[in-house]
Amino acid sequence: MDKKYYILHNQEQLGPVSEEELREKLSTGEYSYFDLCWHEEMSDWSPISETLQFEGGKVPPPSPPNMPPPPVHIPPGNQLQQNAINWKPALLWMSIATACSLGSNISSFVFYRNKNDSLEIILSIPSIVAIIYACILHYKCWQAIDESSRVTTPGKAVGLMFVPIYNFYWAFITWPKLVGGLRKSGYTLPYETGGLALAFSILTVCALTLAWFPYFAVLIEIGHLTLFILLYSQVVGAINLQQMHSEN
Repeated sequence: MDKKYYILHNQEQLGPVSEEELREKLSTGEYSYFDLCWHEEMSDWSPISETLQFEGGKVPPPSPPNMPPPPVHIPPGNQLQQNAINWKPALLWMSIATACSLGSNISSFVFYRNKNDSLEIILSIPSIVAIIYACILHYKCWQAIDESSRVTTPGKAVGLMFVPIYNFYWAFITWPKLVGGLRKSGYTLPYETGGLALAFSILTVCALTLAWFPYFAVLIEIGHLTLFILLYSQVVGAINLQQMHSEN
């Protein structure tokens, strides 16, 4: 594998470049033989003339004093952002879906209005989008768990929640075990996160069974959104913080 060189030229760190590119830039005068260079196999910076072998046995010039330390590779900020889990789309659509559902349920029993089928179909669209984003978020959180600490795969963690009846049981696996798996993988989560996961599981089962009744639906939807925010803010925060430290 070709070495990749970093160059200190006019007090500016450049590179990385291959040895062939380095020699070419020396021949064109873009770099000087007195410029310092460094690659991963070197413990410190050194003049290019001392590092590369040249024909004719050229005597290298003396090393300048006060050499800077070797470069530290810091990934670009946008790379850290790409690796981080963004839960804002799921939060946004969960909030919109909850608002639409609350408006529909409240109007039906406060104003004694019969629900309009066409309106109900329109109001269900945010709920569908919210479910999609919530599933993506949950999948990514499960992906953060080390394979040795998982009780199931990310795909099953999400997919089995769509199996009727069985999802009553699976709700108590996919969220509490998510928190447990993250802790086993070394993520630092507040003590109450486990309780939030359990409460979210209970409320999810209630949403699957009792949310068809408007009176229960209002309370369940408010509680479900509240727990969603509390739970995933802690889970996603812990994952992103750990990934940021590992990148650095």
